[in-house]
Amino acid sequence: MTKKTRISLVVIISLILAAGAGFIASTQTKAIESFLQVEPVNVASTKQITETLAPGVRKADKNETAEIQKLGKQSKTWVGNANGGYFQVTDFGKRSDVVAGQVNNGLAQTGQFTQTYALKGPQIFIADTKYAANSQNAQMVGHDVGTFAGQMLQQLPQLSKMTAKQINKDFVVVGGYSDAADEKKGQVKEYISFVFTRDQYGNLHMISVESRQDKASVAKNIPTLSNIGHTYTGSKPDNVSFAKHVEK
Repeated sequence: MTKKTRISLVVIISLILAAGAGFIASTQTKAIESFLQVEPVNVASTKQITETLAPGVRKADKNETAEIQKLGKQSKTWVGNANGGYFQVTDFGKRSDVVAGQVNNGLAQTGQFTQTYALKGPQIFIADTKYAANSQNAQMVGHDVGTFAGQMLQQLPQLSKMTAKQINKDFVVVGGYSDAADEKKGQVKEYISFVFTRDQYGNLHMISVESRQDKASVAKNIPTLSNIGHTYTGSKPDNVSFAKHVEK
């Protein structure tokens, strides 16, 4: 249940890709220049993200979506890094629970940057991997978010009871249960949710939220992802001060 264990499923795979595994070449490659300019993102609402994932919760009841949306309205904390991006995480009333984790800056070598965060109380772990607009991997998928999501999902652990939806051209949402466990390797069963998106500068992002599989943990996982996806930006938010990449 350590931070190292909980982020390993997603972050380690991201690092393998950064080391040279890469994506399958896409026929949809477009001119890079148009993506290096500021372009507004079609932002998904928290409601859209929640309504996509809530039906996939095991043993969900008829009030599942409403209960998750209510949790998502609790207090939030900005986190982020100038090399990656910024977003709000739901802190469930306890900002001191939000801590920054490891950073892997491969922008100069591979065009990839990964930042991670944790919510200590609920044991939720967050990873954001950025693929720079001018990177080889972004070019290989034609800067297309749907193609990007499809390529990444081929590399990630198989999920059971998976729900997925492309909300718009800039947002793909995925969630499901990773049931593989290996105590010797410290691998535990998890619920993992994802947003695949781009920021206003054309950089592609894979954002994951990992939690335990019990219903209470999943009910906090989904609004955490919903708020991250809805607030994600490539620019530092105005009038927000940070200490160690977490809002003061």
